[in-house]
Amino acid sequence: SNRLFDAVASGARVVTDPVEGLAELFGPSVQTYETADDLRRIATLPDLDAVFGDDAARRAVADRVRTEHSFSARARRLVEIALEARSARDPR
Repeated sequence: SNRLFDAVASGARVVTDPVEGLAELFGPSVQTYETADDLRRIATLPDLDAVFGDDAARRAVADRVRTEHSFSARARRLVEIALEARSARDPR
């Protein structure tokens, strides 16, 4: 979801349902839950930084997400893929 990228790019702490690859992409800035008890536990943590990372860690993830996953970065990558496909099909 674009909302995850937007929220993390702003430095927010995010809680969401599990999706493969979230941890690799967002690090501790995004935590997942599977049950109501999981959600309740996360929502009532006494030290959110211990789980989501401190401000500096979240800012670092936010900077990376803004750089690597902006609309412009995604558009550039799509153009690269299209040009590679065209080149493979028509090697002039």
